[in-house]
Amino acid sequence: MARKEDQSKEDRAACFEPEKTGGRQHNGQFKPGVSGNPLGRPAGRRNKATELLEAMLVEDWQAVAKGLLDAAKKGNASAARVVLDRVAPKPRGRTVALELPPVETVADVDKALNVVLAGIGGGTVTPSEGATISGILEAKRRVLVSTLLDERVQKIEGALDDSVRH
Repeated sequence: MARKEDQSKEDRAACFEPEKTGGRQHNGQFKPGVSGNPLGRPAGRRNKATELLEAMLVEDWQAVAKGLLDAAKKGNASAARVVLDRVAPKPRGRTVALELPPVETVADVDKALNVVLAGIGGGTVTPSEGATISGILEAKRRVLVSTLLDERVQKIEGALDDSVRH
């Protein structure tokens, strides 16, 4: 058996010929868009276990649901959690009715944040909802500050241009 050191450069280069690399690059990775297993599972095809489970549920979904409800009624906490998650899922992103003042200046952001804090204190807004609204107001504040700074820079540059011309 020939050792690696004994192989000629031609033999080693032959290992990287396109027909022997299966579409791989010199670093061993496949070229973009080239699969290492072209006869593998087609794109979009789901796992066989998932397909089997869905087929079982289609046939016996009523029996599965009844068994789950029975287990939940008998005190099975996992079954109860599954039932509740399906029947009454956690609310996500509810609409919040909060009368915020128009926010056109940096000072208006402070007024709006006071309304948010009052809503949290009064119980009309949850703390997490208040944090989300505060984050949006902070983003607006950053835009306002950036706009103000840009206007100031433009004014200074205009004044410098005028002084250079005279």
